[in-house]
Amino acid sequence: MLKSLTPREELAFFLKQRGGCWKEAGKLRQAAEAYGWGLAVAPHNKGVECCFGLCMNDWHEQLEKRKPPHFPALFAERPRERVFPETVPWRMEKDMRYLVVLEAMLEHRPYEERWWGPLRRGLRPIPCPVRADVHLDAQGFNVTMHYSETAMPPPREAQTVICPPFQPQTMTVWVLPAPLVLRKSRS
Repeated sequence: MLKSLTPREELAFFLKQRGGCWKEAGKLRQAAEAYGWGLAVAPHNKGVECCFGLCMNDWHEQLEKRKPPHFPALFAERPRERVFPETVPWRMEKDMRYLVVLEAMLEHRPYEERWWGPLRRGLRPIPCPVRADVHLDAQGFNVTMHYSETAMPPPREAQTVICPPFQPQTMTVWVLPAPLVLRKSRS
């Protein structure tokens, strides 16, 4: 027997299709955002949840290939406010936030020139970051690097990268997993 979709189910279907288009175009962050919002409006839709998880797995794999050896550990605290509604499991939102920060750090040109590029070529720049603290605010998030105790401090302009906001709302800082474990959802 056929059953009509509710308006929420129609929106989730549209967002799932949009996520598929973004994924096919190689835009995994945009795909994950579409799948996440699809899951937010239709949390019972296991197909959308599965697509969300699989997309983040692909995105994580892509970013891991770009990470240089000795990449700094990421640390933050859980926010008071979430980006997605409570209908999206916290573990999935946490994983997505980790990937957003990781991607921003890997794409930040000064970091690439100063640390990631040399680390990929087998060099150990001094100082080399060993820890990155993530601080979120209404303008986005800041990443503050910490260096090994034996290294000299870097020039002041190289210590912080300011990234665009993930979501235009006030947020505090959140906990990032280390190491990140993404699970495939079951249909």
